[in-house]
Amino acid sequence: DVVFRAAEQWLVRVTDLKDDLLDAVGETTWYPAEARDGRFRNTVESAPDWNVSRQRYWGSPLPVWHCEDCDRDVVVSSRADLAERAGLDEVPADPHRPVVDEVTVPCPDCGGEATRVDDVLDVWFDSAVASWASLRERPSENPRPDAWPADLVVEGNDQTRGWFLMQLSLGVAFADRAPYEEVLMHGWALLDGEPMSKSRGHVLRPPEVAAAHGRDALRAHLLGHEQQGQDVSMTSDMAGVETTRERFDVVWNVARFAAIFMAEDEYTPLLALTTGDDDRIVLDEWVLARLREVTETATDAVAEREPNVALDAVLEYLVEDVSRYYVQTVRDRVWAPDSSADKLAAYDTLGTVLGVCVRLLAPFAPHLAERLYRALDGPADAGEPTVHATEWPDADALGLSTRPTLVSQVDALREVEGAVATARQEMGRKHRWPVVSVVVETTDEPVGAAVETHRDLLEARCNAESVERTDRHPARERVVVPEMDALGPVFRDDAAAVADTVEGQPVEELPVTVTVDGTEREVSEAHVSVVERVPEGVTRVPFDGGTVYVDASLSERLRRTGLARDVTRRAQEMRADLDLDMDRRVRLAVTTDDESVAAAVSDHAEDLRAAVRVDELLVQPNETDLRDEYDHTREWTVDGARVRLDMELAAVWPV
Repeated sequence: DVVFRAAEQWLVRVTDLKDDLLDAVGETTWYPAEARDGRFRNTVESAPDWNVSRQRYWGSPLPVWHCEDCDRDVVVSSRADLAERAGLDEVPADPHRPVVDEVTVPCPDCGGEATRVDDVLDVWFDSAVASWASLRERPSENPRPDAWPADLVVEGNDQTRGWFLMQLSLGVAFADRAPYEEVLMHGWALLDGEPMSKSRGHVLRPPEVAAAHGRDALRAHLLGHEQQGQDVSMTSDMAGVETTRERFDVVWNVARFAAIFMAEDEYTPLLALTTGDDDRIVLDEWVLARLREVTETATDAVAEREPNVALDAVLEYLVEDVSRYYVQTVRDRVWAPDSSADKLAAYDTLGTVLGVCVRLLAPFAPHLAERLYRALDGPADAGEPTVHATEWPDADALGLSTRPTLVSQVDALREVEGAVATARQEMGRKHRWPVVSVVVETTDEPVGAAVETHRDLLEARCNAESVERTDRHPARERVVVPEMDALGPVFRDDAAAVADTVEGQPVEELPVTVTVDGTEREVSEAHVSVVERVPEGVTRVPFDGGTVYVDASLSERLRRTGLARDVTRRAQEMRADLDLDMDRRVRLAVTTDDESVAAAVSDHAEDLRAAVRVDELLVQPNETDLRDEYDHTREWTVDGARVRLDMELAAVWPV
């Protein structure tokens, strides 16, 4: 049975403060904004008086001493006040039970002995003074310290009746205002669609997740969800954490790529740009313009308490723009043996890109950001021992330009490049193998302007000998396809003959008259459908803004170029097998009986020498066996041909 027992309690008269509480609510900023004037204001309006006493042992003792002789209650404001009232030699070090219960104070009215009441305070009272306690201040003595109120408090949506309300009540009672400027109210953490529960064992244990995927991946995954009022959904397999870790791996590889090449050239990356606009190529300018956009997006998102927007902007930029697009262009530039102005511009750009992004990532992935900061020699550049002591990036201070036209043009080029890549897949042509031509058909003026302005870049990116822009591909035509369901009822036994006659004719000729067994028959648009037809050997792929037409023809000259690049790629893999320093030079023997492969390597020998850093290159038939003379041998199949590569270190280091 449940027995109800009435007992005296101590209360804060919240109802007397109601108008002031509602006024204070209006002076705060909430995320999400609608929570303040909806859920929280409704909570404040309906809030009863606050029962702050509890009949328990553990907790902060209720600071009230009661005199049984005259029924007077004495409220003690602090430990020092208690020592003074009780005539103690020292201020009590421990204000909790049982020590405080043994202290008595004289009653100010009758002089009798007052003893402390047995109650302790509601734990929410302890939490409600957090803004003062964090400053080691007492609201009764200093209700408005210099650093008060709190800038931001963060808790779940269940705290509208808890911490948010209790803090507000004491803030208004002591200081006539809310003890916080901003409130970020998030949702619950869900596991497989259900709230987590320790009693049911329905939980994810952070140490186990961190051990499997890393602390940064777990932290960033949680911060990567929308925070404002929304639940965080997780799965038992933590697929989202694994995806975040994979994105971090890409970021690490970009930084590692830059650090290795820069170290080989004894180049120290700097946060600030040192090269001029004339030294940088168009993609340098583009990636820096995108860096400005990302910095501004992240800065605004953090200010608006949207860490998920900030993190996604930075990672999307590093993975999609820097790793999968920009670095492809940089590789050949930094592989060049001399320290050209072009190479230095690439280093300068990468140094700024990575320096800024490491700082933007620091709040979300503190361990990764710190390792990257040190790998990129950040302490020497910034003069700070840790990335977490550096300033948040300022796009204006760094001189990052706003280039919206360039950014939109490169976006259009990437759309075109993606369509060309799809065409290559359809025709079975690897990217290393060139194509004769790409025709971009578009009536979208911004797309057309991008193609025409950056034709050389697009040709290089698409590995095409030529790129042309047109409003309409000259070889494209709309032709007739007969529909037997429409022809049959009209032409009956002659339907098949009529269909054979009109199939493939230009649609412009409709209606067309055909003669079958001496009888003229008229075929109109009602009897046919219309399709687009392109010449044989041309692959057509639409994209957002137009259509690309890729010529699939393959001359022997183009085939040799592709074969040479395949051999070069495999030779580069052998350098990686030997774990060679970048400037270490090698001897290379290419052994094959395939005349096309041998001719391809000979035709492109200089390109192969430069790409693989070869001092001595031999091309020989299969009957020649030099495997005993070389350090490393591998056999490959290149476009169906058997090829053996033999590699060894060159005799001397370069001077």
